[in-house]
Amino acid sequence: MKAVKLFGKCLFFSLSMLALSCSSDDDGGGGSTPSGTYIKAKVDGTQYVTYNISGFSAGVATSTGSGSGRLIMISGSNDMSGATSFSINLLGINSTGEYTIGPDSDSTLAFVLTGSGVSYDTSNCEGATGTINITTLNDSKVEGTFSFTGKDDENCTDSKSVTQGSFRGEFL
Repeated sequence: MKAVKLFGKCLFFSLSMLALSCSSDDDGGGGSTPSGTYIKAKVDGTQYVTYNISGFSAGVATSTGSGSGRLIMISGSNDMSGATSFSINLLGINSTGEYTIGPDSDSTLAFVLTGSGVSYDTSNCEGATGTINITTLNDSKVEGTFSFTGKDDENCTDSKSVTQGSFRGEFL
């Protein structure tokens, strides 16, 4: 399972950089809900919204596999420099509802300081936990809300509180 989590983090970072390299124009990002794929939340009280580039979301969403092997990945960078980003990786989730995400689950929620490589996530540290409420899930998209306390895997005492999260992933 650690391999899936690591794969998710690597794929997320690669897709974020690819999305940011496609254009240098931006429409301001703003505080409103972006169209297409997006992730937005407050991190320690500061609002972050997946950035829009030339009217297109810098977020990416994929759904592969089926049943207990279904992997849904939603990621997005939150500024033009790619310095911060979010990642939602859901394994084996196939229906709407509320799910607890933590070190004992196969899914992860993460806020990443991309420049420094520090990921505040729910994957390894005790007390790193959250919830995700999936309100829409079908063959073309996933949508819902989330909150979590993410911890730095290298220093489990260092954490970020992520609140008022919402997302939409329109699958590629």
